[in-house]
Amino acid sequence: MSNNFGFIINEESRQHINLSTYAMKVIEADMIRFNDDYELKNKSGFINTIISNYYDDFPLSRSVALKQVDAIRKAIQTDNFSDKVTYKIIGEFTDEIMKNIINEYAEKYSNDIQFKLKLNKENRSLLVSLEDASYFEAYAPRSGIGYYLKIILESYAIQTREVRERIYFKQTIDKVERAIINHTVISYKENQTVKKLCPYAIYKPTDKNSLELIYGIPDKNTEGGIINTIKIKSLAIQELREYKEKFKVLGDEEFLKRFFNEKATVSAKPTETFIIKFTYGGLQRFIHEEDSLPIIGIPNPNNKYLYTFTTNETQIFLYIFKFGLQAQIITPLDARERFKKLFKASYEAYMSVDEK
Repeated sequence: MSNNFGFIINEESRQHINLSTYAMKVIEADMIRFNDDYELKNKSGFINTIISNYYDDFPLSRSVALKQVDAIRKAIQTDNFSDKVTYKIIGEFTDEIMKNIINEYAEKYSNDIQFKLKLNKENRSLLVSLEDASYFEAYAPRSGIGYYLKIILESYAIQTREVRERIYFKQTIDKVERAIINHTVISYKENQTVKKLCPYAIYKPTDKNSLELIYGIPDKNTEGGIINTIKIKSLAIQELREYKEKFKVLGDEEFLKRFFNEKATVSAKPTETFIIKFTYGGLQRFIHEEDSLPIIGIPNPNNKYLYTFTTNETQIFLYIFKFGLQAQIITPLDARERFKKLFKASYEAYMSVDEK
């Protein structure tokens, strides 16, 4: 195996990548969810953010794949081994571990869609100096850099939405979490007014899909009262500043999360499972509105137009009624029939008014 570090990247910084259909669907949906890119124009920009925020944490990164090497190193570093022998043994273990894990992932994901990724300057600099490159150039089943980037994106796509959101908004979340740990104020400017927040906890509401920050407003004594929540997505578009200004913590993080979740779910107890099929236009509308919905839809991994909702019949009827022909209930069949009658009755009511 070559000891040279870093991938070789062409002058245009463009890289061919082959992704599974599932991974591409998730990435495109997240471009809308996290970045409001409804026309899917800036795929390279979105993917560059994933790469820079996830390259050190995905399953084939050295920091993840080689955790066991530390244990091996400690086990063999005794007075009976010279440093030279130790390093040789560690090197052989490292090569074998990386070779095996790369081979393990070789057939894990299909190659359905090919596209060109334009690497930004930061990721280009990262990849041309990346120590991991030597393993991928030696053991990957095809282009080392193409395979490396593919596994980053495929690994991202199989995470839960909450984890993917944490990856995409990592820079913002890191700042907020530092402030939470240190009990310090954060701020941003909105309409020429500086807004200061006392950050208490990041959580995912049970009745919504997006991560939110529970925060208070600092008073003259820098003791924040719990007054509201704000989406991490909304904070991410702001230029956040961190202060040394301290605030008094009003409650335990877990208590605050439970408080807001219980408050949100008092009147929304799930009763049935509904499968809804959207048209293309209906799906785009659903993704656009998803963050503010009182019900959560789980996508079907085999059909991007099918979503599963666990809620009561009243809520599902109220929500999908406005979609018209862009959404239909597939199951339960009895709910489907009731909804058809409701929709027909509504149509006939309008027709009767127009005929007068």
